Amino acid sequence: HEDVFSQKQESVRELIGAMRSEDEAGIEVAQQQLAGFMQQEASIRQEVKALIHFTDPNLETEDNDYVFITFVIHYLPIGLVGLLLAVIFSAAMSSTSSELNALATTTVIDFYRRSIRTRETDRHYLHASKGFTVMWGALALLFAMFASLFDNLIEAVNIVGSLFYGTILGIFLVAFFFRKVRADAVFLAALVAEFLVICIYLMGFLDAFRFPFLWMSLQFYIAYLWLNLIGCTLVVVFAVYLQFLMGGGGRGAVAASRG
Repeated sequence: HEDVFSQKQESVRELIGAMRSEDEAGIEVAQQQLAGFMQQEASIRQEVKALIHFTDPNLETEDNDYVFITFVIHYLPIGLVGLLLAVIFSAAMSSTSSELNALATTTVIDFYRRSIRTRETDRHYLHASKGFTVMWGALALLFAMFASLFDNLIEAVNIVGSLFYGTILGIFLVAFFFRKVRADAVFLAALVAEFLVICIYLMGFLDAFRFPFLWMSLQFYIAYLWLNLIGCTLVVVFAVYLQFLMGGGGRGAVAASRG
C-alpha cells in the first residue's frame, strides 16, 4: 500500500506539472496512471478488509467516522486536543439542551395547550413540558441508535438535514419576500414539497424507476445536497401557485413575528 501510495503521489505531481505547462498529452497520461493507482489502492483496501473480516467478523472495517478524531489525536498538540474535545462536548450539550427545550415548548404551546388541555394551571403545563422533554430526548436516542447503522455518521446527518432544510428555508423565503402569500397556501406547499423531496431521495436508491403506463425506465441519481435547493424551490413555487388558485382567502400572511 505504501508503494502504491507513493506512486500515486508521483502521478499527482506529474499531473499538476502537465496542467501548469498545458501539456494535453501529458495530462491524459498522468490521469490514466492516477486512475490505475487509485484502483490498485482500492483493491488493496478491499483485500485488507476481507482479511480482517475473515479473521474476526465482529471487527469494525469502516473507518470513515474516525478520520477526524484520528487527526486530532495524532497530529494536534496535546493542549489543543483537550481544548478541542472540551469545545466539542460543550457545543454538543448546549445544542442538545436548546433543541430539546425548544421542541418541548413548541409542543406544549402550539399543540397541547391549544388543542388538548386548554384550561389548566401553569404548574400543569410545566410538568407537561418536562414530560415532552423526556419524550423528545427518547426520540433523539432512538434516532442516534438508528444512525449508527450508517457507514458514515457525518454523511447520515447531512442526508437527514437535506430532507428538511430546503423546505424550512422555502417557508422563510416566502415569509420574507412574498407577503401576499397566506399561511394556508404555504402549509400545503410545504407538505407537497416535503413529500416530493422524500420521494426523490427514495427513488435514488432504485436502479430504475419504471413508469408502467409508458413502458419505459428512468435511471437517475441526485446527490442529497441538491435536495436542499429542490425543496426550497418547490415550496416557493407551490406556495405562489396555490395562493393564486386560492385567491385572497386565508387565515393570515406568513410573516415573521414582530417580537
